Amino acid sequence: MAGVQQGPNTFFLKSPAELGKAQCFAVKRGEVNDRIDPYFHKPHFRKLIKKIKAVGSKPLGLLIQYSKEVWDKSDGCFTEAFPYIEISGVGLGTNEYKVSERPLSEAPSRARQVVRTGDILVSLTRPHRGAITQVLPEHDGAIASTGFAVVRQVDSSKIDRDYLWLCLASRFGCDQMLMRSSGGSYPAITKDELSSVLIPSITLEGQRDIIAVMNAARAERKAKLAKADALLVGIDDFLLDTLNITSPPEDHRRVFAVRSQVARKRFDPYFHSPNFARIKKMLSQTRCEPLGDIAAFSKETWNPRDHDQLTFRYIEISTVSPQTGEAHWNDVLTSEAPSRAQMKVRANDIIVSLTRPHHGSIAYLGSEFEGCIASTGFAVIRNVAEHVRRDYLWCVLRAQFCLYQMLQRTSGGNYPAIIQSELSKILVPVPGEKIQNRITSEVRHRRETARRLRDEAENGWQAAKRWFEEQLLGSTSP
Repeated sequence: MAGVQQGPNTFFLKSPAELGKAQCFAVKRGEVNDRIDPYFHKPHFRKLIKKIKAVGSKPLGLLIQYSKEVWDKSDGCFTEAFPYIEISGVGLGTNEYKVSERPLSEAPSRARQVVRTGDILVSLTRPHRGAITQVLPEHDGAIASTGFAVVRQVDSSKIDRDYLWLCLASRFGCDQMLMRSSGGSYPAITKDELSSVLIPSITLEGQRDIIAVMNAARAERKAKLAKADALLVGIDDFLLDTLNITSPPEDHRRVFAVRSQVARKRFDPYFHSPNFARIKKMLSQTRCEPLGDIAAFSKETWNPRDHDQLTFRYIEISTVSPQTGEAHWNDVLTSEAPSRAQMKVRANDIIVSLTRPHHGSIAYLGSEFEGCIASTGFAVIRNVAEHVRRDYLWCVLRAQFCLYQMLQRTSGGNYPAIIQSELSKILVPVPGEKIQNRITSEVRHRRETARRLRDEAENGWQAAKRWFEEQLLGSTSP
């Protein structure tokens, strides 16, 4: 390497790369068979495959068969709506998923696969994320996106379904899927390539011993998450008790009458539902003020053309947790700024999702969010009246009696949204300073405890997954 400039701008480095992570490497001609793309032959992947083969393994395709069952929409199985499983509803490496009810008239073109109890659904799009799950008995016959490979038949003489899921959702399973994907920044894998993923071979007895340990770890994780959820769900009852408000019984009548003078401003029946009317009656028990009277919305905007940095920090509705009200941002290339990235936010702003506001995607931003950019899907509360604590306002806006009011004032049917002028009419209980302090202190304690439980649940599950990989490969690093 004589003559190569020395110093921080040196292009060639003479020191070796970290083992398995070289970005410049050579492959012997005889080792290049079906694929010649460099990414496939990265040393990291080659070392992983060598380790899996050393312990004994079989390709997935020799152990399973994919389902070919397709949904016939004219079979009359579903009349108005159908249960739908899509990739975004599957947890990453947790074997959990959500089923949404979709109107038949709005069935996505990808809603075509019928799934059965025990089927293993493997996301073919960005498969390395670990969106892999098993179908529960209560969802037998549900419809899944064609973005999944549906593993149905499993050779039970060689492999247990639970063990197979653990292998596919493990790091060594997801890394193999990434290795065999194509598509650049949005990789996808074909079923043929998925069939080549290697599954470590151990006895059925050994598989069941491992499954028992992992099931215990999953149960512990689930218990801690349930405890965290119970802490947060209980906030509503605490708020009502502290504000000395009694909640009337729910009223789900579908047929009701409204006086003509009551219906002058909004004539849509949903707005006048008795179950919403009970919320207004409930809040009449305490002092309330419209949100627009105690808070002012920011109009500060942002234009990517005026941004001289390569990237910016972007907050969108999906990055605000409905369960905890915590937000995070994604770093986005300025040149690829979404058209909705227009709202500049500051420390101590409260952002409220205008789309499906009743889900509770409402965040109180700390100092680390100063200068972030938020989607126009948020209303940004900046100025708050002196007699109202900001953290109290954030707490009470996330309470069910406020979320119900937001839902009442939405429009849009299956994808309801609220406009800022309607949001301003939400009635907010405004107690004295002492009660506000008591509420914010208790909510802060519950949130911190719930966050700790969630961290413990996640750390425990990750430790269990590392243990699982060590049992099979002898090490967690390839």
